[in-house]
Parts: sequence; structure tokens; C-alpha cells
Amino acid sequence: MIIKKEKAIQKEIVPGVFQIQYIDKFSGSGAVSMGAVTLQAGAALKVHIHKVEDAMVVIEGKGVFILGGEEHPIEEGMALLAPAGMPHGLVNTSNAPLKIVYTWPSVEVERFFVD
Repeated sequence: MIIKKEKAIQKEIVPGVFQIQYIDKFSGSGAVSMGAVTLQAGAALKVHIHKVEDAMVVIEGKGVFILGGEEHPIEEGMALLAPAGMPHGLVNTSNAPLKIVYTWPSVEVERFFVD
């Protein structure tokens, strides 16, 4: 199966944060989801949780990965893992886009923002 970008589900999650959901139950997957997020310069994906693990790879840019209340600098080539139920978020601290590819071990994943 091949899914072209124009066939993937695209949306702006919050201002300056764009998601492309390539693989999920709507594309025919039975067990995994995969996509990409792009954070524009200065944008942030607020701290949130999922009921499943969130595995990510930074493919471009620099920023901060917030995991369990701790901030970690991130850059291209790094892999990130947020365990199931662990609060996590992303901040682009640069003047260029921060691009991350993610995968979840489920086809039905919800994002719950933490106040």
C-alpha cells in the first residue's frame, strides 16, 4: 500500500502546528498509525497524553521535547519515546520548521491535552 501526501488526512492541530496522518484505520491499517507534525517557528504542541506509546523521530529542525515535566533539547536525527499515559509536548525554539515523524501502536489514538 502506498499513501500519497495529497490523500493523507491533513489538519492544523493548534495554531502553527500541522499534522499529516498517513496511516490509520481510514487508510486500511489494522494495528498501527503513522504521520508527521510540523511546528512552525515558535509554535508549540501543548502537553498532552495518549493511552498508547508515542514514538517519534526528528527529521528536521531543533526544539524542546517536554516529557513528564522535564524539558529536553532535541534536533534532527534524534528519536523520542513518550510512554503510554506520560505527559509530553513539543516546542519549536528555532526560526525554522521543526518536523517530526511519529508512530502509534494503535489505529484509534486520541490526544488528551493536560491543563
